[in-house]
Amino acid sequence: MKVIFGWKTRTTGDGIITISERGKNGIGAVADLLENYLKKHRDSAGQPNAVLVKWVEDISKGCEKAIKSYGGELPDIPITSTKRRAEAKDSDSEASPIEKHRKLSSKFASLEILQSKKRSRNNDNNKPDSSEIINRLSIKYIDRNTSKSFFGCIAERCDWLQAQNASSTRILKHATAECKYLSSSDKEFASRCSAGEALGAKVVEVPKSAQSSLSKSGENTASMTLDFTEVGKADWRKQLDFCIMKLICVCGLTPNMIDTDEWKEFHLVATRGKLSATPSDTFENKYIPQEGARIHLETIKLLKKETNLTLTIDGGDTRAQDSVYTAHFTTPDRSTYFFRCYEGTDEHHTGLWVKDFAVESIDEIGRGHVSGMCCDSTGNTFKGRTETNKEVPTVMGLGDACHHLHNTTKDITNLEEFKPVISVLRSTIKHFSHSNYGARELRKACADDGITEGLVKIGRTRFATHYSAAVSLDRCFPQIQSLLVDKVIQPKKKDFAKIFIGQRSSMEFRLALVQYIKIIDPLARALWSLEAAQTNAADVYLFWLAIAAELKELFSLGESVTGIDDALAGKVIRIFNARYKAFIDNTPYDPYFTSFYLDPRFVNSDVLKVSGTIPAGGPTITISLPVTDDVPEANEAPFPAAYRRAKKALKSILRAEVEMYRSIGDGASIFLLIQQAGGSVQTVVQEFSPQLLAYSRKEYPFGDLMGSKSTLEWWRELLPHPKARVIAFLAVKMYSVLANSMPDERWGSKKTCLNTPLRNKQKVGTLANMIRIGDWYGTHMKPKKIQARPQVSFRDMSHLTSTSSNSSDESVDLCDAIDSDSEDDDVINEGGSQFFPNSFELEEIVLENEANLSATLLKQVIPKRKGDPSPLFVALAEPEVRPAAQPAVSSELGTENIDWEAI
Repeated sequence: MKVIFGWKTRTTGDGIITISERGKNGIGAVADLLENYLKKHRDSAGQPNAVLVKWVEDISKGCEKAIKSYGGELPDIPITSTKRRAEAKDSDSEASPIEKHRKLSSKFASLEILQSKKRSRNNDNNKPDSSEIINRLSIKYIDRNTSKSFFGCIAERCDWLQAQNASSTRILKHATAECKYLSSSDKEFASRCSAGEALGAKVVEVPKSAQSSLSKSGENTASMTLDFTEVGKADWRKQLDFCIMKLICVCGLTPNMIDTDEWKEFHLVATRGKLSATPSDTFENKYIPQEGARIHLETIKLLKKETNLTLTIDGGDTRAQDSVYTAHFTTPDRSTYFFRCYEGTDEHHTGLWVKDFAVESIDEIGRGHVSGMCCDSTGNTFKGRTETNKEVPTVMGLGDACHHLHNTTKDITNLEEFKPVISVLRSTIKHFSHSNYGARELRKACADDGITEGLVKIGRTRFATHYSAAVSLDRCFPQIQSLLVDKVIQPKKKDFAKIFIGQRSSMEFRLALVQYIKIIDPLARALWSLEAAQTNAADVYLFWLAIAAELKELFSLGESVTGIDDALAGKVIRIFNARYKAFIDNTPYDPYFTSFYLDPRFVNSDVLKVSGTIPAGGPTITISLPVTDDVPEANEAPFPAAYRRAKKALKSILRAEVEMYRSIGDGASIFLLIQQAGGSVQTVVQEFSPQLLAYSRKEYPFGDLMGSKSTLEWWRELLPHPKARVIAFLAVKMYSVLANSMPDERWGSKKTCLNTPLRNKQKVGTLANMIRIGDWYGTHMKPKKIQARPQVSFRDMSHLTSTSSNSSDESVDLCDAIDSDSEDDDVINEGGSQFFPNSFELEEIVLENEANLSATLLKQVIPKRKGDPSPLFVALAEPEVRPAAQPAVSSELGTENIDWEAI
C-alpha cells in the first residue's frame, strides 16, 4: 500500500495512480472489497473511515485515466459531474465531496441522476417560481430497478432524500430549517423564497377598531366578529391560520392538536361552517418554516441597523439526542433576538468549531455591528471565545458571570469540611421527596409554626442549587428534628436521622450548615442579581468587590464568633482569589475593571482609594493589580494606578477599532467617530489621552451628574462632544456589551417546555422555528410597557427557595433531589485544565492594592435581608467633594504613523 498510495506516487508525474487489471473479476474486485470495509470501519460520528474514502477517490481517478488512455468513454456514473458540482456551490473549485459521499451512501446505490435544466443564478432579485426553486436547490433521481422518482438536496455531503416528485415546499423547508451544508448564497435564496410566501407577509391586518375593542376592559369581546367578506375567503383563511400559528408557537402547543376532533369542532363553530380546518402537516411543513425564514430575514434587517451588539452562544441537546448550538444577539438597550440554531450531532464541537460558528453569525450581521461575545467557559467555548477575539479583535470576549460564580460556589461546596453537611442535606431531602407520609407530616408541622416554604431540590440546571437547598433545610430544621425525636417519621436509613436526634450531633450539624450558608450567601445573591438582562461588565466587577468585602468582614469576626477556623477561611479565600484572577484579571481588554472605572459615579469613589496600611487581624483577600508601563500623566489623576490600568485596556480597544477601520473602511463601528474628526485617525488618537485624563478628574465636559440617567445614557449624550467623543465612543461600546449568556439559558428553558417526553422525535429545525416565532410575536411584536429605568439588584429569594410556583401560603411542598455533579466546570486557562481548590498555593493578600474593601459604597451593594433591593442601585449619591480641577496635559503625535506605545 505504501508503494501504490505512498508519497512518491502522489508527487511524481501527474500524481494519479496507474491502474492495470488482470484476472476474471478485474478492478471490480477492488470495488467489492472497499464497499465491504467502508461499511465495517466507521468513526465515532458514523462516517466511513477517511483513509478508505481517500483510496476510493484515488482509485476512481486512476480508472478514469486508464479508460481515457485507451480511447474509451467514461460510464454514466449516478453521481453529479464536476460541472454540476461546481454549479452546486460556487466556491467548490476542487473535486467535490458530494461524489464520493453519495457513492458510499446506500441510499443512492440504485439511483441515477436525471438530466435537469441548468441552474440559473440571474433570478436572485426576482420572484422565482417552483421550477426554478426545484432546479436550484435539488437533484432529481430515478431508481434503476423500480423507475420510481426521488429528489435530494443539491448541497455537498447532504444525504437528504425524498420519494416521489420534487416539491418546492418540502425543498424549502429542508433548505431553511434543516440543511447545514448549503452554500450561503443558496441558503439566502431559500430564505427569501420562503419568506415571500409566509403568512406574516400576506395576511390582512385586523382593523384598528377591532384591535382597540379587544384591549378595552369590560367589553364583551366574545361577540365581536370581523368582516372578512370584503377580502374574500382566501384571505380569511390566511388570517385565521396566521392566528392559529401564533397561538401554537407563542403558547408552546403541539401542532397536531389541530387534527383532533375537538379542534375541528371548535373551528367549525368559529367559522360557522364556512371554512374547514387546515391540517397540522400544512403548519409543520409550510407555515411554520416559511414564517421562521421571514422572521430571520426581518431580524437581520433590524440588527444591521444596530451597533454594539452582543453575541451569546451556548450548546445543548434535545430528547432525540440531537446536539444543538444557539446564537442570540442583544442590543445595547437589551432587546434580545434569537438568531441561529445549528444542529451538529455528527460534528466534533472543538474550540475552533465554536469559533467558526461564532464568526459565521457575526459575519452575517457585519463585524462593525458587533462589540462583544459572551458564553460560559467550558473547554471548547473558552477556546472558541478566545479564537473569535483573535479573528475579530473588536469583539470583546466575556465569560458568563453567572456560570463562573456558580462554579465558585461549587468549589467551596466540594471542600472536605462541607462534605458531611452536603451528604446529610441530600439524604434528608431525598427521604422527604420519596416519603409521602413524611412530606405530609412536615407540611403540617411547618404550617403550625407559620412556615410556608418547604425544602428545595438539588437540581442539575439551577445556579447555587446547594445553597438554596441548605437555606430550606435550615428553615425547616426544628420541624424535621421534632418529627424524628417524637418518632412520627422513622426513616429506613438511620444515619441522617441520628444527626437530628442527637443533641450534640444536631448542634454541630446546624452550626456547620449555618457556616456554609454564611459563606455562600453573598456569592449566591450576587449570582442571582447578575442574571438580569441589564447586566454589564461594571456590575460584575462591583459585585465581586462586594463579595470580597462581605467575606472579609465575616472572616474578620474570628472563630470564636463564627466557628470558622483560619484553615477553612484560607481555603475559601484561595478559591475566591483563583476564580477572581481567572475571570477578572485574565480577560482580554480587562473589561470588568475598565468599565467600572468608566462609571462616573465610581471614578473618584473611595473604592479606588488605596490604603497605605494593611488591617491587622483576620485573613485578607487578594485581588492583585497588574503592573503596567508608566504613563506620564497618570500622577495627575486622582488614582494613578487605576488610571494606568484603565488606559492600557482602552488603548488596546481603540487600536483594534482603528485597525478594523483600516481593514473594512466604512463598515467599522469607529467610522462615524473618524468622520466627526475630519476623517483623520491621527486626530482621534491624539484626543484619547487628554479626554481620559479630563474624565478621571471630572473636568469639563465630564462634570455633569447622572441624575436619573443610566451610565450608558450618560455616555451617549457625550458622543457628539468634541472634547469627549473618543472616550464616550469607548465607554458606550463597553456599557453596551451584555455580561451574561442568559438569553441562551432562557432559550434552553423554552426548548425544555416544547421538547417534552411526548415530543421526543421533534426535529431541531421545527423546534427552533417554533421558538423563533413565539419569541417574535410573544415579545418583540407586543407593545412594551413603560417601566422605570431597570437596575441590577438582588432579586427576591423567597420564590427561589419555595418549591413550586403553585404552592399556597399554607402548604409546604417537596421535590426530588437530583445530583448536580454532572454540570460542566469552567476552565481557568486556555489549556482547559479543570479547577481543583486544593491545587492552589497560598497567596499573600493585599486587596488594598486595587480596592478599598472598607468603602461604604461596597456595603450598600448586597442587601442585609432577603428580598430587599440593592441600596446602591436604588439611590446612589454622587460624591459631594470633588478634586480641584487642573488643566489636563496633552501630548502631540508628530508622525504620520501611530506610535501606540507613546500614547
